[in-house]
Amino acid sequence: MKFKKFLSLFLGVAALGSLAACNKGGDQGEKKFDIKVWVGESVVDLTKTQIDNYNKLETTEYKINATVDAVSESKAGSTVIEDVDQAADIYCFAQDQLARLVEATGVAQLGQAASKFVEDNNDAGSVAASKVGGKTYAYPISSDNGYFMFYDKRVITDESHLQSLDLLLADCQAAGKNFSFECEENAWYTAAFFFAENIDCESTWTTNADGTFAAATDTFNSDNGVIALKGLRKLLKNPRFISSAANDFTVAEGETSSAVVVSGTWISDAVQKTLGDNMGVAPLPKFTVGDRSYQLGSFAGYKLMGVKPQKDAVKAAELHKLAQYLSGEACQKERFNAVQWGPSNKVDQALDAVKANKPLAALAKQSAYAVPQGQYPDLWWDIAGTLGPSVKELADDATDAQYKAILEDYNRSINAIASTDGKRHTDLKWADYALTVVTDDGDISAPLAAVGDTGKKFATDSITLADNAKIRIKAEKTDGTTVMIGKKGDIQTSQHAILPIVVAKGGNYKVELEIDDNNNAVIKVTEIVDKVVYSLVGNFNGWNEKQGTYFVETETPGTFTAEFTADGQGWKIVFNNSWAQNLGGVLDGNLTCNNPVQDGDNFVLPAGTYIVTLVVGTDGTYTISCAVKTA
Repeated sequence: MKFKKFLSLFLGVAALGSLAACNKGGDQGEKKFDIKVWVGESVVDLTKTQIDNYNKLETTEYKINATVDAVSESKAGSTVIEDVDQAADIYCFAQDQLARLVEATGVAQLGQAASKFVEDNNDAGSVAASKVGGKTYAYPISSDNGYFMFYDKRVITDESHLQSLDLLLADCQAAGKNFSFECEENAWYTAAFFFAENIDCESTWTTNADGTFAAATDTFNSDNGVIALKGLRKLLKNPRFISSAANDFTVAEGETSSAVVVSGTWISDAVQKTLGDNMGVAPLPKFTVGDRSYQLGSFAGYKLMGVKPQKDAVKAAELHKLAQYLSGEACQKERFNAVQWGPSNKVDQALDAVKANKPLAALAKQSAYAVPQGQYPDLWWDIAGTLGPSVKELADDATDAQYKAILEDYNRSINAIASTDGKRHTDLKWADYALTVVTDDGDISAPLAAVGDTGKKFATDSITLADNAKIRIKAEKTDGTTVMIGKKGDIQTSQHAILPIVVAKGGNYKVELEIDDNNNAVIKVTEIVDKVVYSLVGNFNGWNEKQGTYFVETETPGTFTAEFTADGQGWKIVFNNSWAQNLGGVLDGNLTCNNPVQDGDNFVLPAGTYIVTLVVGTDGTYTISCAVKTA
């Protein structure tokens, strides 16, 4: 579609501006707008050129003076939400950020004509991704935000193996290569097992018109979900598996490279440069549980372009005209030619060059098993990301009930998100709350007291935690209002809406809560390691363990020294001013004892002044050596 065909869509809006608008952001009489644009790093220069070309169009009344900066599509949405006023006027982002942008009023709703432009020119998946609550808020710019498989043809020589995860792993094992798939803690990839063909689990979230999350339909907690978890664990426990989506075909010296990498089009150029003609691409394989195989699914995602809401109606109209140009057929084709982005524009998708692009062809084949990525709460990614680590901890002979317990815990968390607004709160007045550390098993309930008078730092006394203790902080007001604070500082009305902090090793700990300048909660858990005090006690001080000659730690960890005047009588080394733990033994001719023991014989030195050195080994052994002090 030529640009002038849709230019008329905005004439009615542009007419709202007065003649005074002609001087916006420029010299007297010059019609231009100064704007900021955020795009991915790989297309910064191209976008500058495209905006220059836009300004050359005869049909363009206002010129655009754009500052184009590199901001990753994965981070743009969060950056806008942090400070909408300072955000770019036009920015590109991954579609899963749209609901949060709508809620934060960081993206403008499209009018009827602009919405029709989106629907007429782009594929159905990208059109759906641009909507929240049935209303269109963004312009699709690509349909390639999914994943598939890259492989090294020199290792994977039998193409029939591409259909079997087990056979691919065997090929990697035989070649001493790794299999890269970032599915251990990254829910975007973990979902591949749950979306697998004939497992067909679902996690679908609906939003209100304002972008808040209204409800969820989630079937991960099911018998088929157990099958998905078993397949996931089988991969995670394989010695050739590494959790990565990078170009692991090339690694640093001494490290092991991969023969297979599950990733997306964004690494295509890098892989091509590494492997050359040995680069192969394919849809994801099947995994096997029991005697049945399941084709791995995936997310199908999209890149979108948003326009920040404007107070000036004329500027808003010009920004939307520019966004339509940048998201249109010509610019999508240019991005494909420059950086191989897969177009969402239906005309561009039919181009021979696009259809011949091998990575995009593999992605297209995988799309038959992909689930269109809708809107998900921030917390869903956190909670679903715990499935991998949880199932990896199970024993080889784990029962179905143990697998199901992981999914039931996940399900409680999902339901808790659905009963809230699915976001993290940061607007609490902390002085109004009593703060307590609690564990999931109910064994611990320890108060946090204010540290200093800032009202922004709180800490517990020493608390004893068991192995793998799961802790959260409960904040409770006198009126009974309670919220829970979790691992990432996320705050919800239900403990199951947040992730706990898991303390793997039991022991004594101090838990601290600090509030940053943005009123976000930061939790710190520190193990309390009691420092041992060593001292010399003997005849010289009447064997008084409370008033010995103390050792001082040197710059060498685990090495302590003490200056000691011996009287020719016995002495020992005492721990923490108590005879409960002490060392004795016999000094050899070099005045050294390599094996002092609890309640051993008294050490004896001739009268004189000595430097006594105690070396505490990391394995719990001790060595004592003595040297006459010289002047």
